[in-house]
Amino acid sequence: MSQTRQSEIVPWDCLVCPDCRAGLHVTSESIICSQCAAAYTNRESGPVDMRLQGAKTVEVSHTIGTGPFERHPRPDFSVISVNPEADTLLADSDLPIHLTKEQASYIPPASGDGAMCLDLGCGNGEYRHPIEKLGYRWAGIDFDHPDAPVHADAHALPFPDDTFDVIVSLAVLEHVQFPDIVLREAHRVLKPGGRIIASVAYLVPFHASSFFNMTHYGAFSAFTDAGFQVSRVAPERIYLGIRAESFTGLFVGASRRFCYALVWPLIVAHRLWWRLNRVRSPGRYSVENMYLLTSGAFTIVATTPADVKDAD
Repeated sequence: MSQTRQSEIVPWDCLVCPDCRAGLHVTSESIICSQCAAAYTNRESGPVDMRLQGAKTVEVSHTIGTGPFERHPRPDFSVISVNPEADTLLADSDLPIHLTKEQASYIPPASGDGAMCLDLGCGNGEYRHPIEKLGYRWAGIDFDHPDAPVHADAHALPFPDDTFDVIVSLAVLEHVQFPDIVLREAHRVLKPGGRIIASVAYLVPFHASSFFNMTHYGAFSAFTDAGFQVSRVAPERIYLGIRAESFTGLFVGASRRFCYALVWPLIVAHRLWWRLNRVRSPGRYSVENMYLLTSGAFTIVATTPADVKDAD
């Protein structure tokens, strides 16, 4: 994305104060909250800065005394695969390197003109093309990437309630300080019936100021606790934990291809071990269990049903 900001990709009509959520008074030089008078940066080039101007206290409540599946149905924990119910599948040429065809298949086509997709943690905007090809108006935010159209804190999103039809947030949640708050913010700005497609790190070493990795139970618990109905928590087949460990832990500084070659014999031995043992104990050594124990990341597909939103 160009360093020069393109006004058409800044969602001016949707922006609110991230602190008090009041409307904004926008000029060519400044952005002022109409209620709390907080001032935000409006540059001639580069991202609009909608990050909090000071500390904000947020209270989060949790319901305890019940297990993760007592109040919510158990999701599909099988390996990520192409959504069999997908109406439209993007071509491989439409997909950037970090968006798999399996993940993309869970992004539904836009339901009509004006449908919006929040790219939460958008980085350089590499997901913009496939999201727009599905008919959405793309809104990309990132905390500090220089190529993002809007700088914002995922803990305090500068958008009103029920703004977006879809949220895409890949490899972001491990990098936020309080994922429970971020997920509640995502739930707040997602429309009733909206869908979120996210991924979280599992067997991945510390990297880029990461805070939290999640097991499949942890991801399910975090999303349902925030109000989502979770349908998939799917381990990724290609991005195995041993590959992530080799590249970002065991052999730091070596090329990814070299690292993957070093651990390939171990991966072959591991898969052979599981296949041989699956004959005598198919439950314990199932393909599902193998990837639940060895994947580097999980993809989560969840929704905000109308009845859940109405109860908020």
